[in-house]
Amino acid sequence: MVVEEGDTLWSIAEQHLGSGTQWQTIYSAAKAAIEKAAKEHQRPSSEYGHWIFPGTALRFPGLNTPVVHRLNESSEKVKAYWTKQRMQAAKPAHQPEQTEHEQPANPAPSEVLRNPLQIPGTAAPHLPKTSAPEHPAGAAAEVWSSHEAMPASTVGKLYFVLNLPDGQALPGSCTATVVAAENRSTLWTAGHCVNTGGPVAGPVELPEGLPAGTPQPPAGTWYSTFMFAPDHSPSGDPHGTWTANQVITPGGWADVGLRAFDVAALVLDPNGDERVADTTGSQGIRFSGQLASFTDVYAFGYPTSLLSGEALENPEELRYCTGSTRNVFFVLNGLDCNMGQGASGGPWISDLQFSRGWGYIVGNSSAQVLTGSFTSPYLGLEALLVYNAARNA
Repeated sequence: MVVEEGDTLWSIAEQHLGSGTQWQTIYSAAKAAIEKAAKEHQRPSSEYGHWIFPGTALRFPGLNTPVVHRLNESSEKVKAYWTKQRMQAAKPAHQPEQTEHEQPANPAPSEVLRNPLQIPGTAAPHLPKTSAPEHPAGAAAEVWSSHEAMPASTVGKLYFVLNLPDGQALPGSCTATVVAAENRSTLWTAGHCVNTGGPVAGPVELPEGLPAGTPQPPAGTWYSTFMFAPDHSPSGDPHGTWTANQVITPGGWADVGLRAFDVAALVLDPNGDERVADTTGSQGIRFSGQLASFTDVYAFGYPTSLLSGEALENPEELRYCTGSTRNVFFVLNGLDCNMGQGASGGPWISDLQFSRGWGYIVGNSSAQVLTGSFTSPYLGLEALLVYNAARNA
C-alpha cells in the first residue's frame, strides 16, 4: 500500500481496505472516533482524517487524543469495598489473542517523535537495594523473590470493578507500575485494564458461573473502583493501597478498540500527605515514533495462569520474564514470555539497573499472540499524550 502525503483516512480506506468485515468495523469505528474528536475541537472532520505514522503503526489524530475519565468515588469507600475476599476473588482482565489482520501495515515513516524521549525514574532512598537474579528467567516466568525493594516496590496489582448493565459488579485485576511524573502519582498499565475497548476489541470474556443471559457491557465501558497494591505478595501489601481519581487511555482504544493503542495511565490519590512515588520509587519511561528492539528486557506481572491455560497455584505472586523484543505484525512489539491473564498491563523494562532500582518502561503486556508470547503497543505519540495528560493532573 502506497500512502501519499495528504491522503485521508476516507480515501485510503475506500481504496485499500476492501469489503472484509474486520476492515469495515475498523473503518467505521475510526471514522466515528475522528468525527467525535473533530466535533469536540470544532474543526472540520477532514482535518482529522489525515494519517500520521509514528513508527510503523497507523495513527489518526482523533485516535491519538487522550480520553480522560474522572472517578467520583471516595478513597475511603473504595478501600472499604476491597476486602481481602474480594481481592482474592478478582478475575484477571480478558487478554484475547492477537490476530494478524487486526490493523493495516506498511505505513510510511513518521516525522512525529523522530527522536526518542526518555523520562528517568526516581529512586526510593529509604528502601534497600537488591541485585539482579543470578539466573534470569528467560521466557518461562519465575517468581520474583526480592520484595520491599525496587523494582518490585514500583509494580503492583491493580484492582477494578466491571459494572454490567444488569447491575452485577464483577471484581477484576491487572498489573500496573508507578512511573516517574511531576505529580508523583501516575501509574502505567494497559488500556484494557481501565476500559473494555471500542467495538473492534470484541466482547468481554465474562467469568464462568454467571446467570444465563447475563448481558455484555457496551463497547467502551469504563471500569470503576480502582485500587493499586504496590509490591503485592502473599505476605500482604507493604506499601499500603492507593486509590485513583482519574484514568486515561487513547481514543484508539476507548472508542475503537485497536491493540496498538492499548495503553493507559491512572492518577492516584495521596495517602495523607504521601504520594505513591515517594513511597515506592518510580520507573522511567521511553517514547519514540520509530521501531526499536530492546535486549535484556524484564517483564513483570501478576498472572493467574500461564499462556498454556495452566492455572498457577498462587496468583498473588509477582512473576517475571526476561528476553529481547521483536517486531510483530509490523505494528506491535513482541516478547517471549509465558505469563497469562492477570499479567496484562505489566511493564516491560529496559536498561533496568539494580544499583538504582529503575529502568525505562518500553512497553506493557497487552495481548497473547498465536506463537505463545506477549505483544505490547509501541509507546509512540498516543502513549506520550496519555502520559502528559496524567503527569500534569
